[in-house]
Order: sequence, then structure tokens, then C-alpha cells
Amino acid sequence: MKFTPTLMAVLDECAAVCSMLKPTRRRFLMTVAAALAVAVVSVPVAPWAYASEDPFDPREIATWSAPMVSSAPSAANRINNQTLRLIAHVSIGGDRVRIKLSNRYGTAPLVIGAAQVGLRAAAGGSDIVAGSSRPLTFSGTASFAIPTGAELMSDWISFTVPALSDVAVDVYIPGDTGTVATGSPITGFNGAMQTNYVSTTGNHAGETPFPVASTRLAWPFLSAIDTRASHPTGTIVTFGDSITQGLRSTNDTNRRWPDVLARRIIAADAGNERGVANVGISGNRVWTGGTNTNPSAMSRIDRDVLVQTNATHIIQLLGINDISGGATAAQVIAALEQMTARAHSVGIKIIGGTMTPFGNAPDAREAIRLEVNNWIRTTPEYDGYVDFDAAVRDPSNPRRMLLQYDSGDTLHPNDAGYEAMGNAVNLSLFGIVAEIPRAALPPVMLQVVPSVLNLRTLGGLVTIVLTVPAGYDLRQWGVVDVRAEGAPAVSTALSSDGTSLVASFRRSDLINVAAGDAVTFTVTGTANQGGAQGPLVGSTIVRVLR
Repeated sequence: MKFTPTLMAVLDECAAVCSMLKPTRRRFLMTVAAALAVAVVSVPVAPWAYASEDPFDPREIATWSAPMVSSAPSAANRINNQTLRLIAHVSIGGDRVRIKLSNRYGTAPLVIGAAQVGLRAAAGGSDIVAGSSRPLTFSGTASFAIPTGAELMSDWISFTVPALSDVAVDVYIPGDTGTVATGSPITGFNGAMQTNYVSTTGNHAGETPFPVASTRLAWPFLSAIDTRASHPTGTIVTFGDSITQGLRSTNDTNRRWPDVLARRIIAADAGNERGVANVGISGNRVWTGGTNTNPSAMSRIDRDVLVQTNATHIIQLLGINDISGGATAAQVIAALEQMTARAHSVGIKIIGGTMTPFGNAPDAREAIRLEVNNWIRTTPEYDGYVDFDAAVRDPSNPRRMLLQYDSGDTLHPNDAGYEAMGNAVNLSLFGIVAEIPRAALPPVMLQVVPSVLNLRTLGGLVTIVLTVPAGYDLRQWGVVDVRAEGAPAVSTALSSDGTSLVASFRRSDLINVAAGDAVTFTVTGTANQGGAQGPLVGSTIVRVLR
């Protein structure tokens, strides 16, 4: 076989690149190079044909994940010859599935009697779609033991995973996890904010209806769900504390900011969607670590983050708990620098997230938060940043969240706040927005009550209600700004159905900015509509009496 000089140059270049890659990717690229050579004298190969001896497939990603921590056995978490039905709201869809089960903190082998995967029939219920459940094997075995401290992946099976669907994973535990605190710890995640189900006695994997004995807001043993997308893609790992976990959002509604991000990615329909794997743990710190019940970010990045299937990007939102625990700005920054170095060492891009306000923090802690946030915004060590702080802070009092985003503790957002955070992530960080047509979306005519503002009789605050036309939902706008002429609202509150917004303004601002006998109220946000992403502006004019 003779190669042309051009082809020889391509093969030489491939060989040079291969020498710098990890072994699996090296074998993959060498396979492609060999295919190029064969293509000179034979018919072209199929576009996604992979060598059987090379397991790497760029279409395989993590569509869901949970961080693993340790819990002492107790009556509250006991499993005794029972079946778990664990509900996971996935991100990206695919045509195959596998799961990962963990006994990371166990001090004895964990026996699994059976495992199956199916699709949940309806939100809020334990039943699965009839006929959807499929048995899982681990290295070809249906019943197996996970060794002490180990994690196992199931074998791939053909299984259609719809995007943004609820997948039900059944795990039968024939033994007894016990109630003695000194027994083998249970590996799982207690911050699920998702109702999961424990059966009556016995193996009920794949059954519908499912015989529920109790429910738990925890994911025992289940650490990841992978799928195979229709195109080469990757996984975005959201790495943080309780604010990434979604603490104080509404249970069973998937209102965490990573859930919002996943919905935006799917809605973009750009052809290069990515999976989203959430590994946020309440109370997590980056600089100092806890015990196995809450290991530090520095200690768990390898096990919870870098190990995710085909991880390409990390969004890191950490540091507020370190500051509350007494860490200095220099210590937090040093730890964040370690995270960027670890990610870059394995070829993963890492994006910094600015810390959101903590209104009750003392002045000294607030100064540290501002210093670290300034570093996140300006350092070249990150591959970009998301300004979560700017997305939820009150412009008139930046050390506090806007009232409509505050869950009530001045630290954790509510559902609307998490929505704003998810909408603050620029999809171009992942090469996605470039595929979406950019457009100036048509303006929306708002309705306002009252239609006449009599500033002669109103007090210090002027409150109005802005309503969008039928077919619009302010929850999908990513509302970022509400103004009267140029003056920002002092506070805003979004209705539960997304159709109206209550906004309060200072009377003095309206007197100062209103021109003539009218003032224009505007609500500005960003949205994905009809395949286009761009600014969406609603406005209305109200007469003002002085």
C-alpha cells in the first residue's frame, strides 16, 4: 500500500498528537488514523464506527449524578430485605443506559440481589410505565456484592432515556443494613430533595404497582446514571455546596439551578447538548474538610467530579461555608486554584461561580466574599465564570439577595432565585449558544395596575402589578431587571404561575425620573423562544399625577 505525501503528513500529525493523549483516547485516535489510511484504498467507514477493543465513545455521558457521603446505620435509614425505587430526573437523553452503585464508605461488602431500570409513570408517584423496566447486570451477573469501599458500573443495555425524564432505578437489598451506629456505614446522599420509595419485604424490582412501605428524601447507593447520546457530547459537572444542591427549593419539583441549566440546554436544541451532573453537598467547604459525612471539595473532586463519564466542564460554586467557618480570602483562593489545576491536569475546563450574597454575614465575612468574588471574575485560571452574585443580588443593597429570590434565611435562594441562577449561565461557555440563532425577540406589551399613579397621595413606596399577555410566562424569561424609566425596583415578587410581577419603587425616584405626565415601566430578561435566544423586553406606559 502506498500513501500520498499529504496522507503521510496527516498520519505523522496523528502520531504526534497521540503521544500526548491518555491511553484510551490515544487508541481511539490511532484507530481513526488507521481508518484514514484504509480509506485511500477502500470504501469509507461509517461515521461513528468504533474499534471494538477501544471502549471510549464520545457519545457516552453522565445524564444524572449524586455525591456520595457516609451515614451511620439507624432505624431511619434501615433497609432489611427490601427493594429501593430511586427516582432520578435526568438531563440529556439517549438510547442506552448504565448505572453506578457505590459502597464507598462501607466497611463490609454490600450484597445486591437484583437491579432494574425503568421510566416513572407520573410525577409524584412510585409506579413505572408498564413494560419499561429492564434488568441490569454487573459484569454479566444479576446478583452480586460490591466490595468494601468500591463502586461498580452496570453493563450497558439498550434503553431509551427521554431527555428531562424521571428514571426509576430499583435496587433489591436482600440483607439487613441494621440499626447499630457502629455497623457498616451506608453510602448515599441524604440531600435528594426527591421522594424515593422503600418496598415491603422482598424483591419487587420492576414491579408496578410498587408496594411502598415508606418514603425517603435520600438516594442510597446510587451515584450516577449514564446514557449514550445521538452525537459526540460531554458532561457538565456542577460542583458546590447547598446552593448547588438546591437546598430550600421545593421538593420533588427539580427547581435546583443545575436543573434549570439542563432544561435550557435541552430547549436550545442546538445539536450539541451536554449532560448535567449535580454533585452539590450542603455545608460543603473547599479549603477545610469534614468527615466522611461531608468530605471537603479538595478531597472529593476525584471521586465525585473528575470520574464522571466524559466530563468536559465543571461549574464550581464554593467558598461561602469556608468563609463562615473562619477561612481567609487567601485560603479560599488557594483552594480554588487547586481545583482549577486538578481539572486542567485531566483536560477538563473549569468555570468559576461567584458566591451569592449572605445578608446576615458580619462585615468582615462580607469583605472576604467580595475579595474572592473579584478574584473569580478576573483570574485567568478559570475558563470563564458565571456571575451568580449579580444574578440574584439587590442592586440597592448588594450584600443581600433580592427579596423575591430569598428563601427567608438571607443565604439560600428560593425557586425563583434558583431559576435566576440557572438562567445566568452563558451557554456559550460550552459551545452551545453559538449553535442557536441569536435574535432580538419581539417586545411584549405589559399590562399594569393601577393605570394612573397619583403621587400626591401615595406614600414612600409605590407598588404596581405588571401582567404579561396570555401565552407568556415570566418564569421562563430569566428576569434580571425591572425599572421605571431608569430607576430600579426596590423589590419584586413573581406570581406562582409566572403571569404577573409585583414591583415596588421609591416615590422619590418616580418623581425625579418621570417626564411630563407619563412613566415607562420595563421588564427585561433573556429567553429561548422558537429556537432563538435573545433579549425579551416588556414595557408599558402609565400616567402619573403629581
